[in-house]
Amino acid sequence: MAATADALWPFVRGNSAAESSWKAIAEQYWPGALTLVLPKSDRVPSAVNPETPDTIGIRVPNWPLAQMILQQTGPLATTSLNRSGQSPLEDLDAIASHFPSVFTPTLDLWQLPRECDRIPSTVVKWSERGWVVLREGAVKL
Repeated sequence: MAATADALWPFVRGNSAAESSWKAIAEQYWPGALTLVLPKSDRVPSAVNPETPDTIGIRVPNWPLAQMILQQTGPLATTSLNRSGQSPLEDLDAIASHFPSVFTPTLDLWQLPRECDRIPSTVVKWSERGWVVLREGAVKL
């Protein structure tokens, strides 16, 4: 994740036509609940995504606290709130029960928007034929 799309482009690689398409969808939906799965650049260690080491999911969140942190840190490798291959966890109680040793904030504590308690990001993957929806979520393409 990063505060801006420009901060993420060095971590992906593609030809100019592909990059144009990526930037167009990012401009339309970022910041927001859309994760783009793209071919990774050499700047990303394979260990970041061991199951599919040739891709990386990137996103610019639309949450003021996340934006503030990312502006100060630069891009961060993050994880989703579900185990790989399992359904997304859609409320804070489910997150807390699946990850009991991880601190789970309350809505009030972090001033989370209500949709953070229900709707996961949409995840789309780039292929030579265009976008493939891997998970439907908050953004409708």
